Amino acid sequence: MRIRINILIVLLLAAGTGCIHLEQRITVHGDGSGLISLHYSVPIDKIDSMASCQAAIDRRQRSAGAPGTTGPNWFLNNRLAHDCFQGKAITLEENRSYDEDGRRHVVLQCRATDMRKALATGQFGDFSIEPGREGNYVFRAQLPEAPLRGAPSPERIREFQALFEGMVLRLVVKVPSQILDSTAKDLSGTTATWELKPGENAELLKRNPTVSLTFSGTDLAWDTSPPSPAPARD
Repeated sequence: MRIRINILIVLLLAAGTGCIHLEQRITVHGDGSGLISLHYSVPIDKIDSMASCQAAIDRRQRSAGAPGTTGPNWFLNNRLAHDCFQGKAITLEENRSYDEDGRRHVVLQCRATDMRKALATGQFGDFSIEPGREGNYVFRAQLPEAPLRGAPSPERIREFQALFEGMVLRLVVKVPSQILDSTAKDLSGTTATWELKPGENAELLKRNPTVSLTFSGTDLAWDTSPPSPAPARD
């Protein structure tokens, strides 16, 4: 079974605890290779609660015929992280955890020889880089469905904001050429940053933000055919 550490999983686990911090960095190089890093942390005193939440998710997945995760707190397990993020054309270069300021931190960094193929595996989240207009390229992220739909009452919104209090989700994308268009509010050179705090911004609970970035394809001699993802390992 292939485990995917992505925003969706973090949201599911955090729904019972909150206070999760996740930063994911995607760096794309001019030759098509790149780096993907994740740094996430949880309060140490919430780890047991997260294990209980995960067990409930596992039961729901298995009752629906889907595989569950592997053991309690797999997202803090160095060995399992190595198994999940080491594969064809992907090398796990850093895998460490430490405790600081009352939080358990996990840091992962992978090197990909072909970033488009690496993202297409889904191991790192629902990300893609596809050819756009006029020879440019478009990076996109497909976020999970917002937890509140329709017209929730003010009381319901406050309940969900309390659930997600303290959660910080940050995505940093660095591309090898000029950014032509982006939905990110924070742009610096060829780097775009999206920061989501659903406990503070009720709109994030009602609708997904659009995460996309268009960058110049000039001088990038990339194959424009759709990448074929590597098969998931059992």
